[in-house]
Amino acid sequence: MIILGSLTAQNFVNKINPYPNNSPLILNSSDTLRILAVMVEFQQDNDPTTFGNGKFGSIYTKDYGNSIIDPLPFNKAYFENHLKFAQNYYRKASNQNVNIKYAVLPEVITVSKTMRNYSPEVQSSDLSNVANLAQEVWQSADQLNYDFSNYDLFAIFHAGVGRDISLPGSIGNERDIPSVYLSENSLKNIFGNSFSGFNSNGKSILNTMVLPSTESRELEGIGGSVLIELSINGLIVASIASHLGLPDLFDTETGKSAIGRFGLMDGQSIFTYGGLFPPEPSAWEKIYLGWSTPIEISPGFFPELQNSGTLNFKLASSLVNSNDPKIYKIPLNDSEYYLVENRQRDVNANGSIITYVLDDQVKTISFTDDTTGFESFDIEALQGVVTDVDEYDWALPGNGILIWHIDENVINEKLASNSINTDKFRRGVDLEEADGIQDIGEEFTTIFGDIIIGEGSDQDLWYEGNKADLYKNKFDSKSKPSTSTNDGAKSLISFSNFSSSSNVMDFNLTFSQDNVQLIYDGNYQHDLVFSVNQNKIYGLKNSKLYAVPISQMLPTVFVDIDNFSNEKPASLIKNGDKYIFGVFNNILNVYKVGEGSLLKSQVLDAVSNKVPVIANSNGDDIVFIINENNQVESYIFDPASADILLKQNNFNANQTVEQVLYLNGLFVSAGNSLLSENIKVGQHSFNSNVKYFSAYINTNSDVVTIVLLENNSFVVLKNNQIISEFSFSNSGTIKSFVVADLNSSGENQILFTSDNTLYAVSLDGASIDNLPFKASNPLSEFINVIDLQNDGYAEILFYDSQGNIYLISAKDGKINSDFPVSIGQSLKQNPILYDNNGNPSLFILGKNGAYRVFKMNYPNNFTILYAEDYGSSGNNLVYTFAKNTKMITDYFPSAKAYNWPNPVYENETFIRFYVSDDSNAEIKIFDLSGDLVDELSGFAIGGVENEITWNVQNIQSGVYFAHLEVKSSNGKSANKIIKIAVIK
Repeated sequence: MIILGSLTAQNFVNKINPYPNNSPLILNSSDTLRILAVMVEFQQDNDPTTFGNGKFGSIYTKDYGNSIIDPLPFNKAYFENHLKFAQNYYRKASNQNVNIKYAVLPEVITVSKTMRNYSPEVQSSDLSNVANLAQEVWQSADQLNYDFSNYDLFAIFHAGVGRDISLPGSIGNERDIPSVYLSENSLKNIFGNSFSGFNSNGKSILNTMVLPSTESRELEGIGGSVLIELSINGLIVASIASHLGLPDLFDTETGKSAIGRFGLMDGQSIFTYGGLFPPEPSAWEKIYLGWSTPIEISPGFFPELQNSGTLNFKLASSLVNSNDPKIYKIPLNDSEYYLVENRQRDVNANGSIITYVLDDQVKTISFTDDTTGFESFDIEALQGVVTDVDEYDWALPGNGILIWHIDENVINEKLASNSINTDKFRRGVDLEEADGIQDIGEEFTTIFGDIIIGEGSDQDLWYEGNKADLYKNKFDSKSKPSTSTNDGAKSLISFSNFSSSSNVMDFNLTFSQDNVQLIYDGNYQHDLVFSVNQNKIYGLKNSKLYAVPISQMLPTVFVDIDNFSNEKPASLIKNGDKYIFGVFNNILNVYKVGEGSLLKSQVLDAVSNKVPVIANSNGDDIVFIINENNQVESYIFDPASADILLKQNNFNANQTVEQVLYLNGLFVSAGNSLLSENIKVGQHSFNSNVKYFSAYINTNSDVVTIVLLENNSFVVLKNNQIISEFSFSNSGTIKSFVVADLNSSGENQILFTSDNTLYAVSLDGASIDNLPFKASNPLSEFINVIDLQNDGYAEILFYDSQGNIYLISAKDGKINSDFPVSIGQSLKQNPILYDNNGNPSLFILGKNGAYRVFKMNYPNNFTILYAEDYGSSGNNLVYTFAKNTKMITDYFPSAKAYNWPNPVYENETFIRFYVSDDSNAEIKIFDLSGDLVDELSGFAIGGVENEITWNVQNIQSGVYFAHLEVKSSNGKSANKIIKIAVIK
């Protein structure tokens, strides 16, 4: 229902198109949409809840003559003139893509019941009665002996008014018939999935537009009745648009406006200028119906954006005869994008020329400006049936650039229920209102007590000279509104310097902010990328080695070798030359960068479906291959020799080998076993299969091995001894982990994600300070680590399922002010960190093969700690030993001994402390009276933060003292008393 406040359309309650089709009906200039309409009357009544008595021309109490809009009589010619308006509207608005022909049957069909019997119950969304009306009408039309077979869309024009608007002081309306488009989906929802159409005159009718003869009606006031003049032109156009596939763009739950007077499918537009003529459809509506194709803007399509970072774009209004683009599309991510269009009310600078029919005569009237009697809410200066307007965008509230934020995820999710704009905080088609106040659809009360719904104004368009208080002629991450995605991630998109409003406008665009810049994007449809530099991307595409320029503007393909590898290749630089190793089935391929063909193809003992690993042993570069016979094949690589791949003895395992690494000997995971040829480590079996492992040598020359098991448990070995075991059984699946020294403590930490949480723990499972970090969305398993400014505190890059990059500092656990940044899409693989001419850059490969490259402006002083999947180009998961620039030399620094959380509100608290040497820890907990309450003990790993958990589930509220004592094997000891408050 539309409520008119101050005589302007406010909000719908009923949906015009309750069940839209899943896809639009795409028409072009060679197609014709044929409409057949019938006139329908009801049995006569004196029902006060409806306007009129069920017969045409019965809604008025006096004769208004022909000086009003849509005057009597309501006959065949009258409805043909309204359909003539729709024909003209679509011819112009669609750029000649939609050609309409129409016919109105001369007979009036009288149905068997009074009007109220075909109307839904008050406040009901059940359209069964309306569908029954359609069924009866088309059954009756079957007797008229007309050929319906050539028509596509069917319309009922019925006596009375529509149950679409309500005016203060009006009577009736409660049981009038709502205007609605009954699609095939709607009719099947009512009559069942077996519905195959209303059979009438050789045609199976699968749709019906139900429309009133007029929307004008008398309003009772203090001085008597007043005629409110409202046309059905807008409703007819919107109903045809529903047939073409457009969903309603107002809020179909509340009926309030969502896009205002800036598109077609909103009540504010349908009833602007009293319903005489709506504006042209918005950019999204035109694109959705196939009438327009936008020009996409991104660094991949405009290399100037890569080099200078800023580019000026011209944008012409739709009616301008110009080669300048009419609509731009600017992606934010894989589901969100901006549509940018230039909308002008009077391109021809000749005012508004209205064509209308009065007393069967075609006439015109011109208005050079909005004036009394010719405004969006006042049409008293007009009369007759309006059949054409020279420029439909005169119905807009202003001139300038419109920026639409489109979210395809919302559209796809809510299209079937026709509710894509019901959430005002996450609309599928949303206007970025330039005045900085998102007030379209919001309610306001005037000083006279009228309720007004925001419909948009000239200050919602972007142009130099906009007088809105918050307008800065800039649209970026810091403006209001901002260019952030619907998840709040920064898009890096920045508009600026919008020109003054004119038929051809321009603006500046950049893809950067502060310290982050999108420098490349494109799509070569890679399945995997394993190496990136300033100029080239090396990856796999259908198992072929595929090397291409990082910029899509250069068409060169550098390397295209079939059947190279099924998994991530390994890379090696030797004597200044780069070599790439890939495994395809039972073949090990070697490619020397710069050559036109393979350097070597080695037949393996069996098929391999695991990544190759390269490591150096005693000066030899060795390639390790896992084959399907539970073996690890190894080859010494020497490009200077005649046989560049010298086969070594195979390593045989009793179970399927999943992963290998080399650290002074081969490490192999197979089933629940870790097998090592490094004599310091030996062989180990666990209570669950090994999912992932890595190793490094610490500053004491110990071999530290970290093992992730299938049951979400970690096992940490120092040389041959298990020094800690800890589990995250309550978390989601942990797929992998990364090892890095986040705070230059002299010992590495373990980083991993689970569900929506990033964890960073010490070697005994204790969370490091300021972490974990919880994100709003589920996180991928991918992580990169970098020390951006070489300050000894690492920054952690991680990624969520919605396609956002997060960067937090280990120093304080806070998100960097430049982040989160929208990636463009969710990830296909671990991103690659690389040095791009002295700046750290991040290569992102999305799930659909598209890529983005971000440059971070932290030149020269950065250190990359975890660059890519498997840690390095050689795929050997061996980490460098931790830094010790901030290593704690005290055996037991008292300030680092505390418990958290404190006070304790839940069932657990964690007593954290640091010791420099491996130690035993004893904790005795006393209450205020000195009674012993609990005793705890544990082994503390030297050089890391340690934690011992105190379960307080059975402990009463109160203050307690924990006496912590630590003793090392070399005789060192220390203690501290920690005060703990328990509150329940």
